[in-house]
Amino acid sequence: MDNIIKLVEFFVSYSIIFIFFYLFGRASVIIFQTLSKEDKDSEILFLSTKLMYPLIGVVVCSNVLVLLNFVLPLKSLFVKFILCSFLLVNFKKIKIDFKATISIKNAFYYLIIPTVLLISSFNVSFHYDAGYYHLNNQNWLRESNTIFGFVNIFWPFGMSSIYEYISSILWVSKSFLQLHQLNIFFVHLFYIFIFDNFSDGKPQKLRNLSIFLLIFSLLDNFGFSGGRNGFIYLEGVGKQDVSTGIIFFFVSILSLLILNNKKILSKIEFSIYSMLILYLIQLKLNTVIITFLYILVVVNQKQLGAPLQKIINNQKITIFFSGMWLTKTYITTGCLIFPLSVSCLNKFDWYLPNSTIVFEEITRGYSLSYQLGENFFEWVNTFTKNEFYTHLFLNFAISSAVLILFKILFFENIKINPFIRKVLGIFILLNFVYLLLYGPIPRYAIGILLTSLILLAFSTGEIKFKLHNISIYVLILLSVGTLVRVDSYKYFIENKPLIIYNPLEEAKYIQSENGLLKPDEGDQCWINLECTMNNKKLIISDGKLFKTAFSN
Repeated sequence: MDNIIKLVEFFVSYSIIFIFFYLFGRASVIIFQTLSKEDKDSEILFLSTKLMYPLIGVVVCSNVLVLLNFVLPLKSLFVKFILCSFLLVNFKKIKIDFKATISIKNAFYYLIIPTVLLISSFNVSFHYDAGYYHLNNQNWLRESNTIFGFVNIFWPFGMSSIYEYISSILWVSKSFLQLHQLNIFFVHLFYIFIFDNFSDGKPQKLRNLSIFLLIFSLLDNFGFSGGRNGFIYLEGVGKQDVSTGIIFFFVSILSLLILNNKKILSKIEFSIYSMLILYLIQLKLNTVIITFLYILVVVNQKQLGAPLQKIINNQKITIFFSGMWLTKTYITTGCLIFPLSVSCLNKFDWYLPNSTIVFEEITRGYSLSYQLGENFFEWVNTFTKNEFYTHLFLNFAISSAVLILFKILFFENIKINPFIRKVLGIFILLNFVYLLLYGPIPRYAIGILLTSLILLAFSTGEIKFKLHNISIYVLILLSVGTLVRVDSYKYFIENKPLIIYNPLEEAKYIQSENGLLKPDEGDQCWINLECTMNNKKLIISDGKLFKTAFSN
């Protein structure tokens, strides 16, 4: 009974987060509409506008937080006031259709799917990197405005994702479960996307893609080492790789649909599409190959009659946020792209010359990336010693073979657009080469593994049997249900206490050689601004507006 009450509390907490981003997204679309002088369509980028609101909301809100953090710590009441004031834009256009709101589909969208996903809260724990640098990064964002030389406090802070900004305003409960709910938010959107593709009038390719994704998700439960074939999973608290993979897949399919259908984007659609591309790179730099598709879409729009100058003029908001992000990265790390050492051209007195080379080597070494000049077969031998990695990619190959067989047996075959086949082939190849050189860890590859399934969807015609609505509901429920670990259900049913804990109460520290603190064991500082794994002397000076971190 206690855990049922907790589950209800989790659902209420999650619903507040979801509604906040929904309203933030709706307000953003109203503003885009006003600026572009366009009417809002019922669809944006092939999807229902209402279903796009939450995603648009988290994208715009994250960038607004980056902007505010230049001058304000993110725990400031003024930050909360600005965010809440933004929601008032929704009052400009109020339209509530209760008849359309109350339906079985909406109950599935907003009640059943998130409730099942939230059961994972009973057995979720922190990702290791949460204690290593993510939580303390968020702590600094909450307690201080932008710091020049922020990377000097601890070098992983230089790899700060925009995920840290949106996470920092979700420090509500002592157990930090709202950070887990942020991960669930993106998984929830993924399933809404799958579900909505079965609606009447949706492109056949999207419907077929959803069928393949659902089957792929079920195959994820079988195989070597108990399964795992590259499908999404519920990641440990404080990490954003799955969320990044979901957005990567989402933007990839939208890009390919735009190219395949030769769709002329409205001003609002192009603004949102551009912001999704930017947000993806802000989430994690290893998604940068997505710019290949973006360039093709821009060229395609020009070929369809949109002047390049007009395209650029319609991206003023995205260009502004891009400049803001580059500025933030430059003044906090001394590099335009951290830790790419060739981009670190500056004369900052706090910058440690050649320091970024070391960090670049550390990140590539940790990710088991292939070094140019290294014996390739020796690298393969080293990589395959990790059974989990080997088994996951092997399971992916087997699952793909099963999907191809399923396609042959139950779908009509059609020829894929030669241009799309070539684009998708090059795109997949570029991503795998990038992963090879900068880190072929499976959690980095989720987006491109899912995107590979698009090849099947684009070469598939009508299904040879009638897929009843009840079958769709059952498939989605099975997919969502099996995504949650069995142990989570056990913890929920057996009324066991939560595994996740409050690091502020549990973490212990000792004096470091540089006069600050360090963990009493290991290398996780958790949440303490006095703690750093940087063993060098650290000085943080106060300026009129910005602090500066010096290390030597």
